Amino acid sequence: MNPSLFSTKELLFACSRPQGPDIRRDVISSLIRRGVDLEYLRFLAVNHHVSSLVYNALKFYTPSSPPEERAIKGLRVSCLALSAAN
Repeated sequence: MNPSLFSTKELLFACSRPQGPDIRRDVISSLIRRGVDLEYLRFLAVNHHVSSLVYNALKFYTPSSPPEERAIKGLRVSCLALSAAN
């Protein structure tokens, strides 16, 4: 298995877990530094119906590249669409 895919799935779990914001922020930063595919993360979050949890965990993360920025904006759009549907 590709290590970045493993880190991406691990990041999905970290963002979806009910933990304190400080613990989660440290874990999230560590996983992102290891390398994750944020577009795949967005895909997984939408398909597993946890896009709002993942977006809320990542909304304070500052993207370092345009693809990362697009993926986080995509999570925001998914989160807003889910909110509107509910």
